[in-house]
Amino acid sequence: SLIFCSSALFNLLRLVFGIGLVTVFCVMAGIELSMRWYMLGPVALFGFVAAQMVLTYFLTLAKVPIPFRTSSLPAGTPCRPGVYTIIEDITAVDGAGGAAFRDRLNVRYESSPLFRKLILDLTLVIGTGFLIQTGLQMPILFLTKEEIFVGASTALLWGWCGLSACWAIPFTSQRLEQERVVWRTVNMSMREA
Repeated sequence: SLIFCSSALFNLLRLVFGIGLVTVFCVMAGIELSMRWYMLGPVALFGFVAAQMVLTYFLTLAKVPIPFRTSSLPAGTPCRPGVYTIIEDITAVDGAGGAAFRDRLNVRYESSPLFRKLILDLTLVIGTGFLIQTGLQMPILFLTKEEIFVGASTALLWGWCGLSACWAIPFTSQRLEQERVVWRTVNMSMREA
């Protein structure tokens, strides 16, 4: 029950910080009639998620065990990269893949070094990229006029998302093709044996 309490507390803190912070910024925007506060919400949320992704990258490299259940992973399991958790939760819950998808993803992650490397690399690059993007947006938000920061901040956010997608799609496709080639080779050699 201590593990459940710490897991619930951790998730509550993430929820309060993530959603609560955006809510505070939106309320402040209404009180002060300032777009600066309103635009700060998405920037802070992206920075918060990006920091968690980079953190999970290093925790995964260090093979730090998670202290409580996270998504479908039981306590004591080595930490997984942030992209793994996002894939698992979005596809299993929002995409209705359910427990069967989670199980297949887990088997693939544990059995394929190339897939693990792909997920780890995506976590680092996307997390670091959005931390940089957040770092670029903060001075724009606080040091420029409203007419400039609304347009520049929005363009930077969507531009960075677009560039990330333009990089991630071919990178992921290439890595998945490498994995397919390896699995075909392994399957053929097993059949010959």
